[in-house]
Amino acid sequence: MSPNDRKFAEKNADNFYLYRVYDLVNEKGVALFFVLEGSVTEQLVVTPINFKISY
Repeated sequence: MSPNDRKFAEKNADNFYLYRVYDLVNEKGVALFFVLEGSVTEQLVVTPINFKISY
């Protein structure tokens, strides 16, 4: 999730849904998923891992 995605999610928490799709089995076209509704930062640990460095 980019910083802009996070900002959008927080600004629009009442209408925000984050879908996570995992364990996709291509042969069967089946996957597991869950949906997170609302504020991302209230339900998940949000840790920045990218930095822009300039001089």
